[in-house]
Amino acid sequence: MPIKNGFILAAGKGSRMGPIGNELPKVLWPVFETTLVGLQINFLKQCGISDIWINTHHQAESLKSYLAQAHPEINILFESILLDSGGGIHNFIIESKVSDSFLAINSDQYIKIDQTTKQKFTENEQGQPSLLCAMPGSSPYSSLIIKAGKLISISKESNGPMFTGLSRINSAKILAKRQPSKFFETVCNYKNTDIDVVVCHGDFLDFGSPHFYRDSIKKLFDKLLGDENFLREWHGAGLIDSQKVNSALSSYACEQAEVFNFSGKSLVHHWPKGSIIIKEPDIQIDCESSCIVYGNILENL
Repeated sequence: MPIKNGFILAAGKGSRMGPIGNELPKVLWPVFETTLVGLQINFLKQCGISDIWINTHHQAESLKSYLAQAHPEINILFESILLDSGGGIHNFIIESKVSDSFLAINSDQYIKIDQTTKQKFTENEQGQPSLLCAMPGSSPYSSLIIKAGKLISISKESNGPMFTGLSRINSAKILAKRQPSKFFETVCNYKNTDIDVVVCHGDFLDFGSPHFYRDSIKKLFDKLLGDENFLREWHGAGLIDSQKVNSALSSYACEQAEVFNFSGKSLVHHWPKGSIIIKEPDIQIDCESSCIVYGNILENL
């Protein structure tokens, strides 16, 4: 029987997103015609997930308002205190009353996996406590040490394979408690339990800091420009407006070279190449190099 529940971890403070992150929750940073959390919702729906849940804490009202307009079908779990990733999953199990396996995914990434891997993660396997999705490559944070398909340890060295933030969790194997805890201590405790890992090939982009956000937007845009089927798929899903794609200037929604305009309005001011405009200020802000702009807040890159 296929999995029907999915959970998006989105309650973090987004402290790595700088001054803009203090005003705009990381999960609501735009990605063309959607947002970071919109990417995760689309991914789960593409996996056949029908019941999607998301936890909130930092700037919860902003996220709640966005979801009410863009994705009213999403179930929201507000955390009055931060429960961390492990505690957030425990709280989801308690509140949703899910009794079998579900998908959990981080909120600040883009991920695309092959069909075989997708089938593995959407099967409701009763015997496994959990299944993690990893990819070759390097992560700036950590890497997984795997032996015979099992997670043995986590290394601080960023030499891969890396955890993608996607996991299948069997709630029947967890004694859920509503208290703060770490993912690899109370959900995927590899020190005491066999945790299975699938290392697959696919696409993964990290949006977890302003620099990563800008670089990932550029990589995603280049991929969309280079793959007509992919662009058509995204346009059909409402994730991008192909009419706003300016391939000649490598820009989006504007006539300025290599500038991405996510403001929803025509740009009034000129911005350096490589800039992303989330909200344009009323007056020009001095900026000689690429930047991310949110009103009067400017993040130099």
